[in-house]
Amino acid sequence: RAVRDFLQNELIPHETEEQATAYPGLARIIPGKDPTEPLIQTHREIQRLTRLFARRVERIPTAGPDGMARRELRRALYGLPAVLILHFGQEEELFSLTTH
Repeated sequence: RAVRDFLQNELIPHETEEQATAYPGLARIIPGKDPTEPLIQTHREIQRLTRLFARRVERIPTAGPDGMARRELRRALYGLPAVLILHFGQEEELFSLTTH
C-alpha cells in the first residue's frame, strides 16, 4: 500500500505537472515534430501500470494475495521500473538537446 500511495500521490502528480509545465517549453525549443511525444507515451504507460497495481492492491484480502494476485502485482512492479528507466533515458536525451 505504501508503494501504491507513493505512485498515486507522488509520482503520477509529478509526471502530470512535468507534462503540463516543462514539455510545452521543450516543444518550443526543440525543432521538428513534437519531441515530447515519446515522453507522453511513457507517461501513459506509467499511469496504466500504476492503475493496474492500485486496483490489485485494493483487492488484496486480509489473508494476503493468492497466486494470481501475486503474479499481477509482480507484473506491474517489474514493468514500472523498466518503463521509468526508459522514460528517464528519454528525458536525459531530450534535455541534452537543449544544452547544445
